[in-house]
Amino acid sequence: FIDKVLSAGDMLYIPRGWIYFAENTQDATSCHVHLSTNQHHTWADYLAVVLPRAVDMAVQDEEFRKTLPLGWTSYMGFQHIGNGNDERRKNFTKKALDMLERLVAKGFVPLDAAADEFAIDHLRYRVRPFLSRSQMKRSLQPKLTLQGDGSESRGHRESLPSMPAEEAGAANSIPGKRDWVKLTAENVGRYVLGEDCIRVVHCLSNSRGGLGDDSETIELHPRFGPAVDAIFNAYPKAVCVEHLPDISPPDQVDLVRSLFRAGIVMVANDE
Repeated sequence: FIDKVLSAGDMLYIPRGWIYFAENTQDATSCHVHLSTNQHHTWADYLAVVLPRAVDMAVQDEEFRKTLPLGWTSYMGFQHIGNGNDERRKNFTKKALDMLERLVAKGFVPLDAAADEFAIDHLRYRVRPFLSRSQMKRSLQPKLTLQGDGSESRGHRESLPSMPAEEAGAANSIPGKRDWVKLTAENVGRYVLGEDCIRVVHCLSNSRGGLGDDSETIELHPRFGPAVDAIFNAYPKAVCVEHLPDISPPDQVDLVRSLFRAGIVMVANDE
């Protein structure tokens, strides 16, 4: 327990997870500013995503589809907490805990799928990263219009000129097959496996007035998966377009240009 008196201009760091409250020590008006980081970024928040998915997976196990004991609500619940010696209550509690252990033992805990859902939800609330002048010149970024109230709204991106892949290059900032590309910024987006596609979700079109709205998504055929993986996992290094794995040269250029149009990748021939 910490009891601390702060004066004007003082700052107090409170570790994550600590509960606190502030009160005035004098008969006068006082105010303070509370700056918090890592909001909704706790183990409890993550497990809140994991557990419903785990239960959905567990129904494939016959044990989880068995009927609950007859009349179990007559000895379980708040009004029966005092009946600690009831054998039916003891047996039910043990069985419930055993089922939780079985959930883990059988591998019904989709940690990666839950991590993707968790990360994508956070992307919805993330302000797009600040880009240097060099990054802006080598990428194509969405135009966001400043409104009268100071908020931003999404605008249309600049249109790309049509040209053969062989002719496109860094001079035009449009990647061609011999160019090197990299993510525009760290954590600019994330790729996940959809039902029948690869989904690339990014925050580059997030506006301050639209935080919490669904982030923009690019849906790609599953065959692009290894190439998308190569681009994302190469960061901060660049990859050559014609070296992207498991897809044809036209597909290599089409993929990179799709990501380029969204602002996700930039030309990086000088790196």
